[in-house]
Amino acid sequence: MALPFLPEELLERICSYLCPHCQTPHDIPNTDSPCVQTSKATLARLCLVSKRLLAIAQPILYHYYATGNIIGPLNPKVSSYPTADDKLPSFLRTIIHRPILATHIRTLQLQETQSPNLPAFAPELLPLFNSTSEAHGIRAPIAAQWVIDPTLPRPKDAIEKKTRIAIHLWLRELAIILTPRTSHLIFGHSPFLPRTHIEPSSRLLPALTSLSFRNGVNGYNLAMMLPLLRMAPNLTSLHATDIFGYYGEGLGVSAPLSLPGVRRLVVEGMRMDGFCEMVGWCGGLRDVEYHYHRNFYGPEILGALAPLRGVLRRFCVMFISGRLASYSDVSAPYEYLMPKSQPETIQSLQEFCQLEELVIDQWAFNYYGNGHGGSKRLVTLLPSSIQTVHFRYIHRSMQAELQQLALAVPNKFPKLRRLKIGIADNCKPEWRHELEKMRSVEADFADVGVQVEWGVDGGYPCPGSAMPRHTVFPESELVVRRSADSASFIEMENTTTQRGRRRVIPRIRERISSFRSTYLSG
Repeated sequence: MALPFLPEELLERICSYLCPHCQTPHDIPNTDSPCVQTSKATLARLCLVSKRLLAIAQPILYHYYATGNIIGPLNPKVSSYPTADDKLPSFLRTIIHRPILATHIRTLQLQETQSPNLPAFAPELLPLFNSTSEAHGIRAPIAAQWVIDPTLPRPKDAIEKKTRIAIHLWLRELAIILTPRTSHLIFGHSPFLPRTHIEPSSRLLPALTSLSFRNGVNGYNLAMMLPLLRMAPNLTSLHATDIFGYYGEGLGVSAPLSLPGVRRLVVEGMRMDGFCEMVGWCGGLRDVEYHYHRNFYGPEILGALAPLRGVLRRFCVMFISGRLASYSDVSAPYEYLMPKSQPETIQSLQEFCQLEELVIDQWAFNYYGNGHGGSKRLVTLLPSSIQTVHFRYIHRSMQAELQQLALAVPNKFPKLRRLKIGIADNCKPEWRHELEKMRSVEADFADVGVQVEWGVDGGYPCPGSAMPRHTVFPESELVVRRSADSASFIEMENTTTQRGRRRVIPRIRERISSFRSTYLSG
């Protein structure tokens, strides 16, 4: 059957397979990767096959727009990174002339550029952008437009690179205002003077429910959050990820916000004062993730979460490499074997009386001392309300602690039904045998009605990846597979890890390539 005559449901499925965002809706695809760019180009070509296919493929093509230019490993001392033309001016021209296309957009990824040459577009577009800005209450940077139109006077002492940065921020602000049905916005920006901030708009973004802030070229800027947060009255999810500390402008004394609708907060690398303030904004939080880069002080984290003791339902705390280094290889904390005392760890979550799910890496509660923390460490860690626990990046055996936990389930943890254990794939060889012996606790938990799942956690996330799964940690089933030549559970694969994905993704790409060669040749 020819492609244009296939059932509509099948055509929609084919188009969704060609959309990286549809395939991983909880992730943000790296739009700079050749695979993603090829898939988007294929979708665009599919729109040209027939009017029927245009009606099906175009909403999928436009529902996710990204500027690309994802920042690589972040080093605040590096002032510039390679920048490609993100085609944002062309995108804006299209949705201004054809506003119906803007109604398809649901996810926007807008990353700053810092280039002496970009953005660059025809001066004839300036009147269109200026009039659109005026219609939407946005102040156009008229004094900066000399970098686009050489006939305009250049101000004295003007710096072309900084001027283009201001132009690009203006274009990003236009993109936000012109796509009112956007529900998820990912925004990357560096610390700069207030004149280059998005200006508060009288227009609200009622459809925006998820807002993610990311690093720009020179680091992170907390002040950039506030105008966008005030424009999103229905926000339910707030992410502040990929932070390497922060510097430049802080939140300031006029920063207090009330975001009662936010239920999920994901923070990476933020200093504790900023984290405390953000928790204070969001009194309705039920789900919190805190990912640490270097130093870890459990009591400070628990102190920041103190207002949520009676309401928090899910908590995730893990190390993450983020964009730490221009040193391309970032080690996990346990690889340094740095001593950590008991007061530095998360010792107990028992005051969080509504906590149902915990995701935690071993480093967050492991300390060195007699017995490495005692065999009842897990019993004292968990609250009685707990239902699901996911221990990640286990690098030292916890067999005794797990046995004590199994014994305590009937009396202390009657709601516990699921236990997931992820073994660090780069654990030291001398510890591997003891880790394998932990498998024996499965029978102990089965006797008390707790399902145990095993998996392998690949190396801590790669600094060069772009908004990968590890940024938000959506929970998915662990797919366990025994190695063909070993019964060791350490060899099992999880398709959510990089090693497991390498086996799955090529099969998807092979099918898409076959589809392209059959229907979209030439």
